[in-house]
Amino acid sequence: MAVITNEICNVAVFGDIQSSNICTNTLGDKSTCRGDSGGPLVVQRRVRTVLTPKVQRAKLIIRLSEYLRGHAYEDGEDRVLNGCLIDTPLYTIGTVSLPTGLEIFDDFNGQVAIASGYGLTQDGGSISNSQFLSYVNMSVITNEVCNIAFFGNIRPSNICTSTQGGKSTCRGDSGGPLVVQRRDRTVLVGVTSFGIAFGCEIGWPAAFSRITSFLGFINDNL
Repeated sequence: MAVITNEICNVAVFGDIQSSNICTNTLGDKSTCRGDSGGPLVVQRRVRTVLTPKVQRAKLIIRLSEYLRGHAYEDGEDRVLNGCLIDTPLYTIGTVSLPTGLEIFDDFNGQVAIASGYGLTQDGGSISNSQFLSYVNMSVITNEVCNIAFFGNIRPSNICTSTQGGKSTCRGDSGGPLVVQRRDRTVLVGVTSFGIAFGCEIGWPAAFSRITSFLGFINDNL
């Protein structure tokens, strides 16, 4: 999709565009859709791929630098919310790596992973126009255990996390990253996919798309 000016976009969404938004046209019926919230919008700059996170609001893409300047939270400050994504807002922005070498064969079971997104922070909540970026630490569980929780619907191309304590991804986080830390590298291992319809705080596992299952597709399209 091609990036368009905020002036043109503002006409299309009835004056709701802020300077912290970035918009694209969707000519030819090519667009983001339900379930893509939290996914990246990227542009290719020589050998670099530049990412900007996406927030669910009339296909508006938030400009990261201006978004972060708009909040007064300090690193390490806790937000008092119930369940879902409730830890400290993320302020350290950097690159993320795809799995390489032996990581391609790693199932990451038992490792602590971090999911982030702009989704709900509690069951029954709502997503506002000024929704903030949140993250949560969860442990990766085996697909065998996850498959029981999802009644046999988990595939090898999924990766799952435990959500004990009611900390989980939730509606609006779909498309967001699941990463693990490997020494000085942050490795992308999953993309938020689905949970259980009963709610995000009940401790049911969360399911993600497993990045190592799609490395060929990703590399072919970067």
